[in-house]
Amino acid sequence: MSEAQWFPTLHVTASATLMPMVLRRDDTTGAEIIKAVADEFGLSVSDVKSQRRQPNLVKARQMFMLLARQFAKHLSYPQIGEIVRRDHTTVMYGANKAADRLERDEWYAAKRRRILARLAYEQ
Repeated sequence: MSEAQWFPTLHVTASATLMPMVLRRDDTTGAEIIKAVADEFGLSVSDVKSQRRQPNLVKARQMFMLLARQFAKHLSYPQIGEIVRRDHTTVMYGANKAADRLERDEWYAAKRRRILARLAYEQ
């Protein structure tokens, strides 16, 4: 995965699955991202932050980790971990798992596109 995908400046260069996107805002907060992820997955924010390991919760939590890392530039791995009550290494692992899943799972990629639309990003 190229650095442009992980740390976009004005746009994310991505595979056809991820679709190129242009940032409209640069002030996205972790709270906005976790709320958009929870809404898209049909969960509450407390579900995403919970210690439960049900597959739907894990997928949502990992999506949050990836999007927070990509679009909330002011948040470090430890800060993202604080939001979801996880260690920074878990955040690193989760973001990588989400990125891998996006490459092979169209359903998951579609969720990401809808979350970004909720966050006022253009596709």
